[in-house]
Parts: sequence; C-alpha cells; structure tokens
Amino acid sequence: SIDIEGLESSTFHKLGKEIIAKVEGVQPSISPMAEDAQALKQQVNQWFEAHLLDNAYKKTVLNYFSQYLYPQTNPFDFKTEGAYLQYISDNEIRTLKGEQVKGWGECLIANHLFKLGVEYVYEARYQHDTRDINFRQYQPDFYLPDYDIYLEHVGIDREGNTAPYVDRELYHAGLKWKRKLHEKHGTRLLETFHYQLTEGCLFSELEKALATFEVEYNPLPEGALLATLVEFGAISQLADLLGNLLKRYRSNCFKREDERLEACIDRADESNQMRAALLLLMPIVEDYESYLAKNNWIDFDDMIGKALTYVEAGRFKPVWQYIMVDEFQDISEPRARLIKALQQASPGCSLFCVGDDWQAIFRFAGSDIRYITKFEQHFGATAMTTLDKTFRFNNSICDVASNFVLKNKEQVQ
Repeated sequence: SIDIEGLESSTFHKLGKEIIAKVEGVQPSISPMAEDAQALKQQVNQWFEAHLLDNAYKKTVLNYFSQYLYPQTNPFDFKTEGAYLQYISDNEIRTLKGEQVKGWGECLIANHLFKLGVEYVYEARYQHDTRDINFRQYQPDFYLPDYDIYLEHVGIDREGNTAPYVDRELYHAGLKWKRKLHEKHGTRLLETFHYQLTEGCLFSELEKALATFEVEYNPLPEGALLATLVEFGAISQLADLLGNLLKRYRSNCFKREDERLEACIDRADESNQMRAALLLLMPIVEDYESYLAKNNWIDFDDMIGKALTYVEAGRFKPVWQYIMVDEFQDISEPRARLIKALQQASPGCSLFCVGDDWQAIFRFAGSDIRYITKFEQHFGATAMTTLDKTFRFNNSICDVASNFVLKNKEQVQ
C-alpha cells in the first residue's frame, strides 16, 4: 500500500472496477469464466455445437473450411522458393480430408472434388514407370481412379509466366514432357491453371473440364462433410479459434458495426478471411454477452470497456491532476482511450508515461506500439526524455539487440 496523501496506485482492471462501482453504487460481480479459461473454452464449444444445428450457420462453417481456412496467398507474390515453402510450412495447408498439400490452389481443387463426390488420390504414382538416373517417379497432382483421369494444376498466368522463383523455361519444358508422356501412353490428362484461380473461375472451369470426360457428380450431403471435419479434428480446432477470437474481440471493446472493427479488418492482410471468421464469431459473441447480462456479471474486459463508457459519458468525474502509466509499450487501444478520457475529463491534468517500444511483445494480446511511436498524435503536445543507457548488459549485446530490433522500421530509431 502507498500512504502518500492523494496518491493512488492501481492496475487497469482494478481502476476500471472501482469506476464502475462508484457509478453504479455497488461492486460488480465477476463472471466465474473470467478466471477459468478451461470453463470458457468448454462453454464456447457448447455454443458452437448448438449453432451447428442451424442449417444457415452450418453452411457458413462449411464455406469457411472450403474457402477461407488458410490465407489466400498468391504463389506469384513470393520472391524466393524458400519464402513460399515457409508459408506452406507455417500454415500446414490441409484439405477437407485432412491431407497436407503443397499449395492453396491444390487445396481448393481437392475440396471441390470432395464436395462434388468425385473420388481422387493426391499425388498418386503415375501408372507407368518414368524413373531414370536423374528423375524420380512422376506423380501428377491428382488421380481420379473411377475415371482413370489425371489432373495437373499448372502454375502459370495468362502469358505463361511462372512465379519469380520458378525457372520459366524449365517449367514449360517439364509441362511439355508431361503432356507428351500422357499422349505416348494414352492416359487422360485434365489441366487447370493458376490464372483461373486468380480470375475467380477455377471451379467453373474445373467442372467444364470434368464434363468433357463425362465425370458424374454425387455431391456429399452437408452432414457427411461436417462428419468428415469432426473426424480429423477440424471442428474442434475451429471452436478453439473462435474462443481465442472472442477474447480478442472483447479485449478490444468492439461492438457490432464498430468503425474501429471495420478499420481493423481493412488493415488485415487477409481481410476476406477475417470477415468470414467474424460471420462465425458474432453468434458466439451474442451468446457470451447474453450470458453475462442474464447473470448480471462482468468480465475483465468489461472492467475497461464499461469504465471507459462511464468516463466518456461524464458519469464518472476524475479528480487526478497527475496520471503516470508504467510499461506503456504494452498499452492497448481501450486502455489508451481510458487514459485519454480521464485526462480530458480533469482540466489541467498532466500525463506521464514510461515505456520502451523496443520491449513491446504483447501485440498478440492487443497491445499497440503506435501509442508510443505516435504518442503526440494521440495525447497532444509532448516533451520526451530519452533513457539511453542500460545497466543490464554490455555494448556488445546492446549492439546486436539494437541492430535486430531496428530491422522493424516502425520502431523508434
């Protein structure tokens, strides 16, 4: 405790809780799930499973798995093969049947064949031996055993260009060799192209090509598709993802049709994927917020969000003339807004913040170093004192660490 008259020390959550208590006249009750992550996870799973009984929600889930489960990254956007392979490794792209594939285009084709009820084998060995001293056995991208058809997804654009890290001449020589091989052995080859994916006509062109070989469809019922996803654990993983998204949504104090939420989506590298995920998330958000309201409970995010609402509405009148915030590099948008609201609601209030953007490591939890790198834009005229000596280690370590941190041009130089 601090016994200096007029001085109060608090965490953000405690401060928010006290603001709520002073406005409402009673101490708020905390949800049991606020401190029990496992209980929250189980409850989100239950809500998710209940929503899956709704046909419209089920369709949205299946659409998410077939279209938006992985970042829709164009292989042509990568400068090196290593960068592309790292992307594939990081995202572990898998089909609806759980197979790990080598690219987003192949994943989409596999999923479409699966939904059409067309049996396929991914990278099956070609039925004739093609091995020699330089090359291993040829394995086309897909084989349709019921029709004895091979399918290759060709990685070229309309002009025949390949990705930057792929030798164009070598790739076309390989493509020519494959076509001649199928012609020589009388095997049937069906081709799709990368440009069909980028132009949005991959599925229609695939179905046209299948029709030329009289391939018949037997589309899988939605229940069967869902059962397959349950079988290899995808539904369970999606429920966990929605639980994490719920926490991020709440920690940012977002609301439906919130301009800040729209701006966040627009800034995202995969805005379409985020919008698709939000369609699945919003019913869970409504379940959670109804649960809190029904029991007259709040959670830790409400401690910030409700307190901010009360301060901005003038229902809480702060009396502090000086506000000091430590570890400011970890500040999130709602907390920064609460600080600014408290400052503005108390005439002549002075704000003093201590932080180091080089030590910011909580972006995953909602922290935003722009509040430190662009402090003056958010809080007005500012005087800055730089602490440029460390007593923790020598210059050799300092130089290496500084060189590494400054690779990010957003850091304070």
